[in-house]
Amino acid sequence: PIKAATGVWLSGGQQEWLATRYAGSRVELELQALVKRGGVIGGRSAGAAVMSKVMIEQGLDTATMGTGLDLFPGAVIDQHFLKRSRLNRLLRVLDAQPELIGFGIDEGTALVVQISKGRLGVLGDSYVMVCVPHTEKGEPRYEAMKRGDQIDIDSLRSGTARISSPQWLESWLSEE
Repeated sequence: PIKAATGVWLSGGQQEWLATRYAGSRVELELQALVKRGGVIGGRSAGAAVMSKVMIEQGLDTATMGTGLDLFPGAVIDQHFLKRSRLNRLLRVLDAQPELIGFGIDEGTALVVQISKGRLGVLGDSYVMVCVPHTEKGEPRYEAMKRGDQIDIDSLRSGTARISSPQWLESWLSEE
């Protein structure tokens, strides 16, 4: 069914459960193919956390790490971020994996990632915290993104990106 799908939803629950069943499997390959052909993959809670190859499985201040689905290369995702005060947990993961960009997604909020164009945007009622431990300029960068904000992924890494807040969602949808 994934070969014919235009979208897939990954439910919440436990990201270790999802990763154990699907990481490294044919399902993961088909999900990656879905993204390449312009499809959409969404997820709530564990379904969001499992989208990055380096995955936070559990832990309060110190994360237990696992391997996720590698649908969002170069990232690590933490969920329930502000509600459960998970900044320290994400920063510790980034200390161990400084090549990654960390995304802390709060409840009631979505990070919209358009991989093919290297763009990010935010929808919802709260915030997404973006943590870049080392930009090309050599300094860390932290951004709190709110509904309507968008930013370019490569510019985040370089340290030159600026958040903008146009009516980006409508323009993204009209491009497809």
